[in-house]
Amino acid sequence: LVLIASAGKLAKAAASPGADISVALTQSMEAALSTNNAKVMANVAEGCARVSVQLRDTPKARATLSAVAAPTILRARSALDAIISSSSVEGSGQAAGQVDAASQALASYLGVLRQLIRFCDSASSRGRAGESLLSDVLTAAWPVLNDISSHPSCRANEAVLSGLLDVHSQLLSVVPVLIGPYFKDLITFVVKAYEESFCPSALEYVSAAVESFDTEESIGVAAGLDENGKELIFNQLLAHLCQCTFTHVTQTKRPNECPQVIKALFEMAQRYLIFCPGALCQCPEFASLFGLAV
Repeated sequence: LVLIASAGKLAKAAASPGADISVALTQSMEAALSTNNAKVMANVAEGCARVSVQLRDTPKARATLSAVAAPTILRARSALDAIISSSSVEGSGQAAGQVDAASQALASYLGVLRQLIRFCDSASSRGRAGESLLSDVLTAAWPVLNDISSHPSCRANEAVLSGLLDVHSQLLSVVPVLIGPYFKDLITFVVKAYEESFCPSALEYVSAAVESFDTEESIGVAAGLDENGKELIFNQLLAHLCQCTFTHVTQTKRPNECPQVIKALFEMAQRYLIFCPGALCQCPEFASLFGLAV
């Protein structure tokens, strides 16, 4: 909390010649991670991010953010390795317990990473400066994020999957130009994850994407999509997700057994109505979508 409240003053002190606050911030982050307390980790991550982004020297701010994020990324990798090794042991209760423990830890580290990214938004991160501040963090974190998304045990764990999708949603919001080139691959992953788990966070990611593509012109350019291409991809995406959801809530589950999925579906439809109405109105599942509402 002290870091959050004093971010501006600490940043001014750190901006003086020869000063280096990255070691102190990194040690604070490591200490917070060692508590395994989600609230403590989130607060310290927020404070570290707020101090880092207020450094006027962009290379120093980028290096500080990278140093602060490094322990979290390293722990996420270790937790993922534990999941992979324990998942390979079939029929072992001990291994299953290890997977659960490692999954819980991984979800918490993803939450920390999300906080670090989220509070970089305060540094006008939607512009070139913010994108350069997070470029090193993204370079370090991307292989871990990719490996998490490709492992079945991670996709099957709702906390891990939600945490991963939250990180990607935050990146989409804060550094759209950096994420744009990977957007099509990300959507493929999101659809696959939704087909497997029907996790509401997958629909929430699509909601965020619809808004980002309307409010951030740069992401469409980075993704190689013009207005027609954007509308087409979101139209096809909506149709497929609606079909999957209709089948799930009418044949696999009853509507009262999956209220969060239905809520996320209609919140996604609302985002479409506001930010991409053409894709919604031309969706072949448009009538069925509103039929489900009644």
